[in-house]
Amino acid sequence: EAALIALPSSHPAAAQTLPPSPSAQIFAVASLGARCLAFPPTAPRLRIANDTALLAAPLPEAAARLSTVRTCVGAVGGTGSVAASFRLPDAEEVEVVGYAPQELARVGGWGWILGDEGGGFHVGREAIRHLLRAHELAVLRGVSNPGQLVDHPDSLRARVLAHFGVASVHELLTLLHDPDPLETIGDAGTTALPAHRLITREKRLSQLSPLVFRAAFGGLEGSGSFVGDPLALSVLRATAAELAEQIALLLSPPSSGSGSSPSSGSGSSPSSSDLRVPAVTSLLVLGGSLVGVPAYRTLVLDALAERGHVFACVEYVADAAEAGARGLVAQFASKRLD
Repeated sequence: EAALIALPSSHPAAAQTLPPSPSAQIFAVASLGARCLAFPPTAPRLRIANDTALLAAPLPEAAARLSTVRTCVGAVGGTGSVAASFRLPDAEEVEVVGYAPQELARVGGWGWILGDEGGGFHVGREAIRHLLRAHELAVLRGVSNPGQLVDHPDSLRARVLAHFGVASVHELLTLLHDPDPLETIGDAGTTALPAHRLITREKRLSQLSPLVFRAAFGGLEGSGSFVGDPLALSVLRATAAELAEQIALLLSPPSSGSGSSPSSGSGSSPSSSDLRVPAVTSLLVLGGSLVGVPAYRTLVLDALAERGHVFACVEYVADAAEAGARGLVAQFASKRLD
């Protein structure tokens, strides 16, 4: 190695430092993935699906309790958001696809740049937007220096300003638009940078979500003596409404009533079939950290009800992986009994 370093280079040294090489762990994971490709899945023991498929696991049990329920919508509201609809397979399909609920359609899951409505990034972004608009309205109403307004310490404004260490809402614009940290910055360089410059712009917004929930509900679990900051509640109503709108895209218009469930595909043409499902005869399964807060979950359900969508039953799944595993075990057990 020393001899190689001593050799003269025919190319000038690059002015920019190269990013650090990937760790051995990354190569190990990639190697494991490549080896798994050599072993094709053995259906129906192995299923590869979107995370929302785990949320469909409670559908067979719900259908056993309620004979009218044959479809469900699974929606994730956590760091990001995505929603998908599912149906139970018909008897003639079981031999081909097994007992697992079959996905009908999916909406969202576009990531924080394009979507994630109702998720953590969306909550943080809407919080900043609401604060900036409130600041502008204060100026319009003749408040000479809205940056010096005294806040309740539990208010959204006070929490966000304290989080970033600034005195005025207007200062947030610069902090949030500052570029992402460079990968080449070493430990020595971090001491010269403000704290927000060590965090990506996406995280600067998504990490505000807990502050919004505490300001709105007095704590992440919706408990506490503070009544709730109206501005924070307005933020969560707005984000919950957009998550509800995303879910509503999968649903039949309320005027269609109970209607019939989407056809199974046996002889039907997907291009002519309406894949939307009726809420009144469907199960809604919610998963993710944000909808895990009962008060926020209520906001989502209220927004759906305002659009005329009331589900036959609603479940929250705290551990989607466990629910999915239990669902698979039940499906395999049914297969053996048959």
